[in-house]
Amino acid sequence: ILNDTLKSVAGKDSIELSIQYKPLNYGVHNDTIKILSDGGNLSISVTGTSPYPVVVSSLLSLPFSDVGRNSSKQLGIKISNASINTLSVDSIYTKTATFAVDKNIGSIGTDTLLLSVTFLPTTIGSFIDTLYLRNNSQTTLVKIPLSGNSPAPVLGVSVTSLTFSNRAKGDSATMTAYLRNTSISAMSISSITINTSNFTATSSSSTIAGQDSTILTVKFKPTFFGSFTDTVNVVSDGGNVSVVLTGTSPYPVLVSNSSSLSFGSVARNSSKPLGIKISNTSINTLSIDSIYTKTSIFAVDKNNGSVGTDTLLLSVTFSPTTVGSFIDTLYLRNNSQTTL
Repeated sequence: ILNDTLKSVAGKDSIELSIQYKPLNYGVHNDTIKILSDGGNLSISVTGTSPYPVVVSSLLSLPFSDVGRNSSKQLGIKISNASINTLSVDSIYTKTATFAVDKNIGSIGTDTLLLSVTFLPTTIGSFIDTLYLRNNSQTTLVKIPLSGNSPAPVLGVSVTSLTFSNRAKGDSATMTAYLRNTSISAMSISSITINTSNFTATSSSSTIAGQDSTILTVKFKPTFFGSFTDTVNVVSDGGNVSVVLTGTSPYPVLVSNSSSLSFGSVARNSSKPLGIKISNTSINTLSIDSIYTKTSIFAVDKNNGSVGTDTLLLSVTFSPTTVGSFIDTLYLRNNSQTTL
């Protein structure tokens, strides 16, 4: 814009022209000033520039470190303008809900716009997205890559086997193990199974937080005598583990203080008693169902019943009614492995 009107210039004199540059758009502008006079014509080239706003990002990309499923993490990014012209950011957005950005839309001039991007994985896996900034610079859509990972939960167990000490039938004992999640993502336990009824297993929680643990409690309750083996299987979205289980409920053990009874000589129609001790060395109760002999020459006090781990005192009487030598057997029908 030439601010001066036509003027006259005296001989050997000069005038000063005032030229104003007022750009209406961005870019380089060229023009020519033409001066016509009775002393000849003159052309003057004029040039000016109004630079585009320039988007400057503090980061070229936003890589998030591992974030647990259903957890979140925020990272900040600074957007500034290196131009003398005002930078206007019309919209800020991502394409997926996994990454969210504070939409602080507006002009930042030559100052700094602080943005907060949040990574919110709701499933396991690796995720990518883009932070878009639509603006009035020459790069009208600035793209900043976003990435993040939500690792799968990982199930581990503190022991791979549990061995129970001897338990009496109907009695119970418990042992514990720790179920561990070594990942930062929470884990869900879907099932805990055992094949037989002599073992049961429960966990203190059906979910395990990232890098946390829960207690697996196993109960052994034998319903009969013998050795027991089973496996507890734990199934989760972080994998499966198994713990081998063993336990024993020992049979009652019948012990006699004598393997035979010799009465010696006894007069006909007389009698002689001898004692015998029956005991049990097992933790399970010894039950004697019947005590008998095959002949009437030898008689035994039938003190039937449970001896537990104590001692049962029996009295066997030899009563010959004729002259001769006699032999018989004392039978004890019981619940040990030697039933008779």
